[in-house]
Amino acid sequence: SRASFYWGVLLYEQKKTGEALTRFTEFATKYPQSPLLPEAQLRAGMCQVELRAFPPAIALLQPLAAHPQLSDRALLWLGRAQFGAADPTQPQPFAQALTTVIGSLTQAADKANQQIAQDPDAKLRRAEVLLELGDYQQLAKQYPQAAATYETATKENYAPDRNEQFLQRRATALHFAAQFDVSDQVCTQFAQTYPKSTLLPAVLFRSAENAYVRAAAIEPNNPASKNPDLSKWFGEAVKRYQLVLDKHPEFVYAPLSRGRLGLSQYRLGDYPAALKTLTAIPQADQSGELAVVPYYLADCLLRAMPTDTSDALAAGRQLEVLTVAIKSLENFVSGQGNDPAKAAPQTPDALLKLGYCYQRVASQIAEPKERTERLTAARQVFERINQQYAASPSAPTASLERANCLVEMNDVNGAINELNRFKADPFKQAPVAPLAYLRQATLLRAQNKPTEAAAALQEARTNYEAALVADPTRAAWAPLLHYHHALAIKELAYKDPAKLDVAKLNEARTQFESLKQKYGASPEADDAVWRAGQCRREEFAPKLAAARQMLVKKDAKPEELTAANQQVAECIKQLSETGAYFIAQAGALGPKAVGSEIHQRMLYEAAWCAQWVGDVEVDAARSKLVEETLKKLKDEAAKQPPGLIGVVNTRIPQFPITAIPLQPSEKLGRDQYKAVIASKSDSPLAITSRLELAEMHARREEIDPAIGLLNEALNLEPAPDVEERLHLRLGVCLVAKNDHANAFAQFAAVVADAKSPLAPEARARAGECQMQLKAWPKAIELWLPFRDQGPLQNLAGLSDRVLLRLGHAFALAAQWDQSRQTHEVLLQRFPQSVWRQEARYGVGWAWQNQKQFDNAVNAYHEVIKETAAEIAAKAQYQSALCRLEQKRLPEAANALLVVPFTYDYPEWSAVALLEASRVFLEMKQPEQAARLLEKVRKDYPNTEWSKMAEQRLAGLPLAKRD
Repeated sequence: SRASFYWGVLLYEQKKTGEALTRFTEFATKYPQSPLLPEAQLRAGMCQVELRAFPPAIALLQPLAAHPQLSDRALLWLGRAQFGAADPTQPQPFAQALTTVIGSLTQAADKANQQIAQDPDAKLRRAEVLLELGDYQQLAKQYPQAAATYETATKENYAPDRNEQFLQRRATALHFAAQFDVSDQVCTQFAQTYPKSTLLPAVLFRSAENAYVRAAAIEPNNPASKNPDLSKWFGEAVKRYQLVLDKHPEFVYAPLSRGRLGLSQYRLGDYPAALKTLTAIPQADQSGELAVVPYYLADCLLRAMPTDTSDALAAGRQLEVLTVAIKSLENFVSGQGNDPAKAAPQTPDALLKLGYCYQRVASQIAEPKERTERLTAARQVFERINQQYAASPSAPTASLERANCLVEMNDVNGAINELNRFKADPFKQAPVAPLAYLRQATLLRAQNKPTEAAAALQEARTNYEAALVADPTRAAWAPLLHYHHALAIKELAYKDPAKLDVAKLNEARTQFESLKQKYGASPEADDAVWRAGQCRREEFAPKLAAARQMLVKKDAKPEELTAANQQVAECIKQLSETGAYFIAQAGALGPKAVGSEIHQRMLYEAAWCAQWVGDVEVDAARSKLVEETLKKLKDEAAKQPPGLIGVVNTRIPQFPITAIPLQPSEKLGRDQYKAVIASKSDSPLAITSRLELAEMHARREEIDPAIGLLNEALNLEPAPDVEERLHLRLGVCLVAKNDHANAFAQFAAVVADAKSPLAPEARARAGECQMQLKAWPKAIELWLPFRDQGPLQNLAGLSDRVLLRLGHAFALAAQWDQSRQTHEVLLQRFPQSVWRQEARYGVGWAWQNQKQFDNAVNAYHEVIKETAAEIAAKAQYQSALCRLEQKRLPEAANALLVVPFTYDYPEWSAVALLEASRVFLEMKQPEQAARLLEKVRKDYPNTEWSKMAEQRLAGLPLAKRD
């Protein structure tokens, strides 16, 4: 019998468990009276446990639980069988089974302890039982009890070779029991005692976990927390995980250590380090606890993404980052399946980031179809959040971003409707609700609906401003709402294009000033200071312009003139003070702000104020000069002989701008433009300042400084619209220098862009250059579109003038029919044009050159009937020449004499008198001819005309001259 029993023992030790079970079963059957029967039954139960036949094993082992010698072993294997028989998919029964197992092992440990005195091997068995008991207690989440069990085993020291196992497991149990300090102590003890143990990686990992879990438990719902313990424990976690990876890179939990290291670096805000760490985790390991790695990897990429896309290289770098981030986020999202309830908590935010990435990629795509595809993908992602994760904190933000997508897809009304969701719960309570109001108001303002925009922002401020001020994370939004509310009110002042609403402008100004007082440290405060001054300038500059118009109105009443003068004085005062305000505020920004946009804006506004005032100063200086000159002329007239008093011409003299000294405000304006340029020479506003400073120089015929400024600005790569203005102004300046060829090149640069609003004017000026170069066909080619092409036919203040010049070009090219027809087109399209008399004259001139003298005279008479201006004197003269060509000498003579006795234009009067004298000679009336020549000599002394008159007089018989 003993041989049969030990044969079974030998088979069991050789891992031939099935054969061993057969031997033990046969032994029990054959030798029921053997003293080895209980142990054979024990070993048969052990075999059945190994073979996973748990119910039979339990049946065999339970009777042995009270055996004097075998009870501890029977209870150990009974506990194993009970655990094996439990179904882990049934939580409640499984928990009950664990309780039963723990009870069996607790009894086993006690039984082994009782047998130690008689059986020394019981010490080893007790140690084994305690090890498994602690493991099952951990499985049942009885971590304090498990830690105590392992501690007992360590202190008893019944199995010294297992003490490192007990110590390692105790550190783990203490960790899960949240006794981190004690766990750290045990980890330190282990590392010192067993520095070469194979369990050391697990202990070091547990030490790192102690730090990580501590940190993660600090304000878990507040990622922006500034709690110093966060940086302390995440910093400690970084050190400890790094030690695991440095010392034991092949450790089974090395991927998890790397993941936790990356997350710790992420929480510390060290995103570059986190990105490097997380990138090193193979995709195959990104599952289980590491399934979140793609999410955090994408987040780090986005945080480190370059934001400057001003050049192709930077845009390419950003696109590379976005492509990698999109792949990571798509991997993370696809790994969460379609059941929102089973998805990771980061899923809604991952979808939000994915939509954001699609949006950013779309912003770099010029091709409409591909861009729309990306925006559609983004919109669908945002919609998915609200469909599957409606209760998520990300849902309101997704709605806001969906609206932004709709805007980019040109569905502004759809975006406004989407943003209306924030006016009702639950979105009304969302943290991003104020931004939704702001976005909606911005869209409404873009649709020229300032009333609705102002109402939305007022509602937002009423609902949220106080809460925003009290919330450090959103406090910056309060001045932003205030600022845009003030802007909307300012736009309300211009709702009626025909009338400025000064009350609304003042209300806006008050709002801007209030913002500066309430939020003086905000980025919007300096802008508000600028806008407040701008409101003041925009109130008084139009008033000044209106008052100046009244002062030159021909039929203005005395009381209107008095009121206008008073208004001019008030506006000058206000604009001078406003300019000084801007200069003072620019200085108050401090040295660090010099060259900033707001600093330059202040100086630029000051320059404009100075220009408005400077124009009035120039007018005043001109008026004073005229007054002084008239007085001088009157004084000289009073000194003439009595017979000549009243004959001296005292017409109001005209003084060019060059005759008037540079006025103080003109200099002040120039100085402010120079200050803008000096503060940051290559900024957009500095480029514009060069343009406007050049215009100031050009107005005073200071052409060389103007050209220098314009060339300098063009070399700084200005924005396209500013570049066109620069080319146009430079062309005008070159014309003033008679450099028509280079001027044409400047105008042609603008004409090249047919869509430019300045192209028509540039085309007109380019034609003038060709006229000066006597290239009539080229001028005609440039100007013909104003006559024959729809878009250029009815441009106010330009098309009629170009038609007139086109008629002149045809005349110079001797294309008389085309010239006449062009002038007639002008008269048909623009019957009230200021150039209509010139056009009628052109018609007459064309008829005259075609020898159609009656038609020519009729055209000239139309001019004469409507005006007494110089053009009428010319028309009168030419009509006389027509009659002269027709040999209708009396009519010609009479027509010529009308000129000096009707019009006060010396050059035409003198020429007409000379020509009339010739006609009278042809009519054999030398006495009349002589009288006319004497009149020329007397009225126009020391002129070419008087010399001609003297020459003709010398050719007459002396008797005829008396």
